[in-house]
Amino acid sequence: MGAAAAVVAVVLAVTLATHSTHAPRVSAVPSANVLTHFHSDSVWFIDAHRGWSLGDGQCAGNTSKRCMSIVRTIDGAETWTAIASPDGLTADLASCGNNGVALQGPCVNRLVFADAAHGFVYSRRAMFATSDGGATWQRVAGRYPTGGAYAVVTTQGVVARLAALGDCDGVCATRVEVAPLGSNAWTDVTPKAADPGLLHAALVARGQLLTLFTDGNAAATTALFTSTDGGRSWILKTSAVCSRAGGTDYSFNGAGIAPDQTITGTCDAFGSAVGPPSVLTSTDRGTSFTVGGPPPPGGDVTSSVAAVSSSHLVAYSWVSGAETLYASADAGRSWQKAKTIDNAPEPQLPSVVTQNFGFMAIDPSGVWTTTDSGSTWRRHAVP
Repeated sequence: MGAAAAVVAVVLAVTLATHSTHAPRVSAVPSANVLTHFHSDSVWFIDAHRGWSLGDGQCAGNTSKRCMSIVRTIDGAETWTAIASPDGLTADLASCGNNGVALQGPCVNRLVFADAAHGFVYSRRAMFATSDGGATWQRVAGRYPTGGAYAVVTTQGVVARLAALGDCDGVCATRVEVAPLGSNAWTDVTPKAADPGLLHAALVARGQLLTLFTDGNAAATTALFTSTDGGRSWILKTSAVCSRAGGTDYSFNGAGIAPDQTITGTCDAFGSAVGPPSVLTSTDRGTSFTVGGPPPPGGDVTSSVAAVSSSHLVAYSWVSGAETLYASADAGRSWQKAKTIDNAPEPQLPSVVTQNFGFMAIDPSGVWTTTDSGSTWRRHAVP
């Protein structure tokens, strides 16, 4: 951790009122023997070489069952090696949701690493953290027994999460909480001006910029808050990123921050065709947004967009019964199908490390990477 990040972590730990959860360190099991027929549920890279994938494969000694596993690459997804994972995880990923499904055991379906040592696996019903590259894992407690999160991001030596406030059906209310990397002392830093429930919120980070998109703030459809000090203070950038049309609520979908700090997403209408969805981008850290154009052709209002840079965008859109990946080189004014990927089943929205290198997971086909800003994608089998 750099000096600046260490200062931020110390300030957060000392000056903010915290609630500390002393969850016991849990055992981790090596998963090198459960990689047969591995399905990748989530992937994360910290640079173009080092990455991790969370998924499930056939259990050792019982090929009729599936077990959760975490694998690591140090050569850009060419080869993979299994690392330890929290003991007792269920491969029944229906348990990661809470739409009336009984919890079959700790369930995680998302993975994020801040650096080579600090990583997190989570779902809305559970969260685990490692500070030693996955050799051991610690259960992260939350506001209710299972302690889940809707989103986990890292910035400036700090981990931030949208902590779920209950084990409700559908979408749960959330709060923004932060903790220094390696700590289990969490602080509620939700902006005071934000809607108390934080339903349909999005939390994203890049470098020193932490952004929170909310619905329903001060009677507006979408509000944008930004922080450059790890969540200690927030600035309300705009109370209406997506405007209303005919009384219809709009949501900012697929929010993301590119390496050049471009913020982008799609304004979608809920339950109405009033006003077409549009792609919005900001190149001034959220102070203003401009409409680049409509989302990819053939998609519905749930098309999600992520920025590679101020000009290059990637998006997936529902076409002919399957998700299809698109790329744009002119800020969303025109779209082309991404090469090598067509009708991909439920891909993870692509993430980017640099303007050239990006990644995503597609179950069950594996991990996909791009080295040309999203125009062309290459599949990597895991293992």
